[in-house]
Amino acid sequence: MINDGLQWLPEVFPLGFTVTFARALAIDDMVTRMGGDPSSLSPLTRVHAEKLELENRDAGPVVRFGEANNWAFAVESWGAVGSRSDVICRVSISTEAVAATVTASATKSLTYAKNGEIFCRFDADVPQFRKGTHSDVLLPHMERAGLMSLETEDVNTRLAMLAVAEAAFDLTLPRNLVARGELVGTRLAG
Repeated sequence: MINDGLQWLPEVFPLGFTVTFARALAIDDMVTRMGGDPSSLSPLTRVHAEKLELENRDAGPVVRFGEANNWAFAVESWGAVGSRSDVICRVSISTEAVAATVTASATKSLTYAKNGEIFCRFDADVPQFRKGTHSDVLLPHMERAGLMSLETEDVNTRLAMLAVAEAAFDLTLPRNLVARGELVGTRLAG
């Protein structure tokens, strides 16, 4: 069982990232639901994926995929395709999906969807403004992580948001593999 957690992500992706998870979904299905072609998957390191994306930004994001602890995952450097409402709803059909996004423009959002509907979405800097059909479902985890405290300026909201994802869903990523190893990846439709 992999247990590196998620709180290392801002260190490895200082300019932003989105990680999208889908419980018990095959990688090929996740690729398709996110707008990619599974037949185009090839092994990519983080550096190679970022280089390909920068070579042609208009062609669509380059996303890498893997599996950890019964969750398929998609890793985006800089992008946020996996957290788009239409995408995460599609990914969550007949399962559940979680997307954590941190952008260079200071967005820190966590989205939880199940069976094609957004249950809860919040920005870690303003966690009191939650959206979704079950907007309080993550509230106990948010409180334990310190996000609901009146003194949130004392809380690293990026790490607290990732701690919520770890605790609520037992999410983790293999740090060495994501940071330096090869995962299968492809360019999504632009």
